[in-house]
Amino acid sequence: MDSQSYCIANGDSFEIAPEMGCNVISWVVDGKEVFYRHPDFGSDPAKFYYGGNPVLYPCVGRTWDRSGSTPRFGVYRIHGIDGELTMPLHGLMRSAEPSLTAVEAGPCKVLVEYEVTFPKAVLDEAYPFDLSL
Repeated sequence: MDSQSYCIANGDSFEIAPEMGCNVISWVVDGKEVFYRHPDFGSDPAKFYYGGNPVLYPCVGRTWDRSGSTPRFGVYRIHGIDGELTMPLHGLMRSAEPSLTAVEAGPCKVLVEYEVTFPKAVLDEAYPFDLSL
């Protein structure tokens, strides 16, 4: 897993994993790590959200299709659109294509910006609208 680390003059730092949905996977303040990160984080795609501060987009929880007698997890419908859509738990960031657009680093602050787009095939299956972040 590739990540990028940034530090300010007092030694505080943070680390971002872009291919893990731009998850901030470390934040060190006064020499102490303040984010939890599971030891297996980054080694197993099924453990995508095992720690850090993940971006949950465009939904934060579970979607359910409750149109039948038994609710179905991960499936949903939108009024006016035919068929079913599927949405993974916590959204589509697993499929995101992040691009670093700006970094401003100074002694007291760091600003990091990414533009995130999604493959058309993912949007066709999960979210039938233009979507970027």
